[in-house]
Amino acid sequence: MTDKTRIVVGTIVNTHGLKGELRILPDTDFQTVRFAKAKTLYVAFGETAIPVKVKTHRVHKGFDLLSFEGFEDINLVERWKGCSLLADNEPIKHQDPNEFHVAELAGRPVVQGGVPRGEIVGVRTYPQGDYLEIRVLDGSLRLVPFRDEFVLNFARGDDAVEIVAMEGLLE
Repeated sequence: MTDKTRIVVGTIVNTHGLKGELRILPDTDFQTVRFAKAKTLYVAFGETAIPVKVKTHRVHKGFDLLSFEGFEDINLVERWKGCSLLADNEPIKHQDPNEFHVAELAGRPVVQGGVPRGEIVGVRTYPQGDYLEIRVLDGSLRLVPFRDEFVLNFARGDDAVEIVAMEGLLE
């Protein structure tokens, strides 16, 4: 349950302790902004988005731990394991001109050698860097390193993203 007004900022992967704290696998680089105290988030539970207000946020062993006001008991939050955590799609000021939000990338057309090849559907982050997740015309997904050597033409806006013509990259 997502729409253009909300974006996924994490996935609830487990509980932590008995006081309703949740272990979050973040899908954002802006945890301090998105998970700030008193910030309203939404738990995508089935077909509903349950509004919750951040009570506490801390990092523990590579995971973000969150608790929410009014949900300070494991029995109230345990059912949310595996659910997405959403935030209002509010712009966050860019620190660097080379930083992009996934929402700015998703849906952008991809061309290779001037030929349409598909569209960007997401970004995956790995220790070695970010990868554009591209749905090519046959419906399959391809990963392309989000680096200057592979992405030739990229600017903010709705323009097509030009990927280097390399055998096997998008074919």
